[in-house]
Amino acid sequence: RTPDEPEVLQLTGMVLRSQGKLTEAEQYLRRSLQAAPDRAHVHSNLGNLLAHRQRHAEAIECYRNALSIAPGYIDAWYNLGTVALRIGDAGTARDALERVVAAQPAIAKAWAALGHAYRALSNVDRSRHAYLQALRADARHRGAHHGLALLARQERELPTALQHIDRGLALSS
Repeated sequence: RTPDEPEVLQLTGMVLRSQGKLTEAEQYLRRSLQAAPDRAHVHSNLGNLLAHRQRHAEAIECYRNALSIAPGYIDAWYNLGTVALRIGDAGTARDALERVVAAQPAIAKAWAALGHAYRALSNVDRSRHAYLQALRADARHRGAHHGLALLARQERELPTALQHIDRGLALSS
């Protein structure tokens, strides 16, 4: 039997998750939160597990719980943004990802996700800016090249679209 110490429960949950025992992992993470509900990283870890299980609304609630405890928790903001984007809530995604890039401008994946959010919101200029920032942070970011290709195709700039597609494909090999 695992002691009911929050840290032990949380670590057990993370080990179970790594073993693919997701239902048991969730139970341990929830028990950890019952014992110590003020641990932002456990809320975020539970959110990650729930997002992995396609339980997006619950995951978002976990990230919001984490952020109510630790408003500067960048990983929770990033995860909130990417899950919101996955379910089509581009406004929430944009707001969350703007916070990430403002706090840590060198995170290419956050810039690329922000580009996706702005593209979903039909804001081509901000989308392009975000993708270019992603490439400034990491010139090999395939998602940014893909996003720029989609924008160029949308604007009927086919040579530019093909150029970004080629760059993205070259990075895949």
